[in-house]
Amino acid sequence: MTRGRILALAALGAMTVAGPAAAQSWMGINEPHAAASVSRTTDTHRQVEKIDRSIRAGRKSGQLSHAEARRLHRAAAALDAMATRYADDGVSAGEAGELDTRADLLSHQVFYDRLTTSAAASH
Repeated sequence: MTRGRILALAALGAMTVAGPAAAQSWMGINEPHAAASVSRTTDTHRQVEKIDRSIRAGRKSGQLSHAEARRLHRAAAALDAMATRYADDGVSAGEAGELDTRADLLSHQVFYDRLTTSAAASH
């Protein structure tokens, strides 16, 4: 594993821990719960759709292998299912932060995988 990849994974891990806690402080406690749930779930579903498009584009361009694309699509489906489960009883501020963080991490992972696979193929 290269030093850059180790540093990237360490940074992503740190964001996973800090994201939900930070989200609770800026979201506020007086936010209408039902409206926030629908909005948060819709935002997450849109993010997952965008991630899926990026995965398909990476696969089509040869930047992602079939196995990489399948792994990333599974992660996107799991995030989408999590957003749906959270919406069933209303998305709390902590859950909203978790969804945001996970979507950001997955988006970054797709970008990183496309970039590194593309760079490795050109050398």
